[in-house]
Amino acid sequence: MPRKKSNLNNASTREARRKRIKRAHQLAEQIESRNLAQRISTAEGHAQESQEQCNERLQENIIRTRAAGERDIATVGAQEQ
Repeated sequence: MPRKKSNLNNASTREARRKRIKRAHQLAEQIESRNLAQRISTAEGHAQESQEQCNERLQENIIRTRAAGERDIATVGAQEQ
C-alpha cells in the first residue's frame, strides 16, 4: 500500500491554491498571452547571459533532469514491490 501524500511540499499554500484557481478560470487567450510573456522574459534573460553562465545553466538543467528521472524510476520500483 503506498504511503499517503504529505503536504510538506507546500503545494497547498494559500498562494499556490489562489494561483491554481485563478489559472483554472482563465480563457485560452489569456493562457496563451501569459505563456508568450514568460517565453519573451526568459529569452531576454538568456540573451543577456554570458557563454559561461549559459553553460552553467544548461549543466544544472541536465543534473536536475537526471535526478528527476532517477526519482521517478525509484518511485515506480517502490510501487511495484
